[in-house]
Amino acid sequence: MALDTHSILDPIRAHAAALGVFDTVGGHEPKRAPGTGLTFALWVDRINPVPSSGLTSTSIRFTVLGRIYGPMLAEPQDEIDPVMSDAAARFISALAGDLELNGPDGSGPSVARSIDVRGIHGVDLSAQAGYIEQDRALYRVYTITVPVLVNDVYDEAR
Repeated sequence: MALDTHSILDPIRAHAAALGVFDTVGGHEPKRAPGTGLTFALWVDRINPVPSSGLTSTSIRFTVLGRIYGPMLAEPQDEIDPVMSDAAARFISALAGDLELNGPDGSGPSVARSIDVRGIHGVDLSAQAGYIEQDRALYRVYTITVPVLVNDVYDEAR
């Protein structure tokens, strides 16, 4: 089986868009400062083998990073973290409800063994809050790690 990156990234992006909480949903890190509302972006972080591979093929963990951006100086400031935390929690919940990445409506093909929610293979589905500066503006961000386990991606030599 060959790795089909779009079959992993597209349903993740579709889940973010289906939530209706983001002004923009993109499949890459923004090259310019995001707008004044919440922005979501995702990109590939790493691809590595997992120990649960078979004898003649290698299964992988395909780790995607999603990031929620919001202006750090939004008003009221007491609502910045609750709004961003709620958006992150809703996104994580959507993914936990679609472990095989069939898409928001559940009609797509199963492309993954599962999303590694609890980190059985070392990385769990999680969100980390922080700040970044882009174009001389400071943003509150949540970086969400999405570890996707995919079976039998690489055939091993015999």
